[in-house]
Amino acid sequence: MDTERFVLPEAVDFVLERLNSRGFEAYVVGGSVRDHLMGRVPSDYDVTTNARPHQMKDVFSDCRVVETGLQHGTLTVVLRGMNIEVTTYRVDGAYDDGRHPNEVTFTASLEEDLCRRDFNVNAIAYSPRDGFVDPFDGRGDILRQRIACVGDPVKRFSEDALRILRAVRFSSALGFSIDKDTADAVNEMYSSLSLISRERIYQELTKLILGQSAREVMEGFSHVIAYAMNPSGSFLTSEDVRKAAGFMEGTSAYAEMRYAMIFGIGKDEETSRAAAKEVYGSLKPSRKSMNDVMAFIESRFADTSDEYTLKKLMGRYGEAFPEDLILFRRTVGFIDESEYIKEKEAYRILKEMKPCVTVGELAVNGGDASAAGLKGAEIGRALSALLDGVMRGEFHNEREILLRKLAEFR
Repeated sequence: MDTERFVLPEAVDFVLERLNSRGFEAYVVGGSVRDHLMGRVPSDYDVTTNARPHQMKDVFSDCRVVETGLQHGTLTVVLRGMNIEVTTYRVDGAYDDGRHPNEVTFTASLEEDLCRRDFNVNAIAYSPRDGFVDPFDGRGDILRQRIACVGDPVKRFSEDALRILRAVRFSSALGFSIDKDTADAVNEMYSSLSLISRERIYQELTKLILGQSAREVMEGFSHVIAYAMNPSGSFLTSEDVRKAAGFMEGTSAYAEMRYAMIFGIGKDEETSRAAAKEVYGSLKPSRKSMNDVMAFIESRFADTSDEYTLKKLMGRYGEAFPEDLILFRRTVGFIDESEYIKEKEAYRILKEMKPCVTVGELAVNGGDASAAGLKGAEIGRALSALLDGVMRGEFHNEREILLRKLAEFR
């Protein structure tokens, strides 16, 4: 890929050209530039400019804009299906809370703006007019495959403690090593991650465990990851993280499966459940994500070679889950490769048969049970018993057969 030729989306070109035409500097900055230089297709684009907030509002007065953080110099231009954040060059003031600057000061200097950023690879700017602006040799770090803070790592991490975890996350996601001075600061200062909201920790951890170098990074920084997840250390240790790291390469890119390994490897079900509920729950995942992690933990000892068990899993967790569980069990060594292939194929055949696995799929319903003379809780128990019989293959899911069976419950 010709990294010198950075072809930007039309909407981004429009933002840059509009600012330039009004006499302002404007550059694409941060992750999009880094990704382009790595030969990746950027997923989003941020723009930095010397235009002040009120000037940006005037420049884009005929566009749809969202004032996402105008007091900090940021607005978002919504154009052609893209959200493009545009931020005034700024210098951050002191950080008393380890996360947010007490104040920001706008500046006319692009380099002053770049020097407040976290890592050299993220402190590169680009414009079609001026090309790449790289005062901290971020391109060199990309070639060296290295994560290094802009300037003094201790100062960078003191400003924003989340950068500690971001260094580890970028190492995992990009497959880069961490510069010694930066790594030393990570190891010295990781306890300040307790200042960061659990939601922000969760975002970084999820990207980290899905990274291409997750195994190596989780092994090398297990103490940082364990502390980020569970500062008290009461439910999760660095050894738990190291154990799980050994299985990362065998899993799919499925975050919940990987989280379940962290909480479930080498623990009994009660301990695993308690750890997942306390630690994973504290990270504020979605309800579905929480349920998925618990499903792996609660089902990891299930006999996935048994057809009845597979049907129960389908009914409880959905038809996609048993296949994921079979992979999970192979990855952690509960079944070997030949068993994995055999069970996966058997499940494929079972799924194609579209078996009845929920009460709603029975050929009779609550109304039929009521007509058969059953009442209240009897109806639920009867339908559950019918479903169990159908899943075990004791009788077929046919209306006449099930109606006769209902009569036996009176």
